[in-house]
Amino acid sequence: MKKLTLEKAQELLEFLKGKAASGDITISQENYLQAMELAVMALSAMQAKPIGYISERNLNALGKQFSVCVKHEPVMVRPIPLYTTPQSAHMEPVIPEGYALVPIEPTEDMVINGFESKPDQFFSSDEEWEAYEEMSGCAQAAHRAKLCWAAMIAAAPKPEAL
Repeated sequence: MKKLTLEKAQELLEFLKGKAASGDITISQENYLQAMELAVMALSAMQAKPIGYISERNLNALGKQFSVCVKHEPVMVRPIPLYTTPQSAHMEPVIPEGYALVPIEPTEDMVINGFESKPDQFFSSDEEWEAYEEMSGCAQAAHRAKLCWAAMIAAAPKPEAL
């Protein structure tokens, strides 16, 4: 069974609304209304924004004791979002703009692309090589790190390919 994405839930809701508007409902009214309610619930849960965060440590403490003093943590190592609606385990992960989903261990292709991203006198354009040569040692190291990172991210397997 495929995962229910936000787009699919919206598509289902529009489909059901269209069927109702045209009078072309081939299922019982009760099943139709339940399907509509389910689509609306799924959309609400998928579009929900966290109302706050709790640390993994405080969450575990809450599960062990009924009354617990939750400690303020200015920096949470693994913040867990809190929602007013239950979140489906089958939802697509939300990846914020500017971020990428990558494997914990780089693939061989990622390593090769990262390694080969370093500017080279013989393989880089003259313009790129001259700019690189004019940089200080620290600037060169930072530039190589950025090039390596970009090349590895670009070579990472895409979630739909997994």
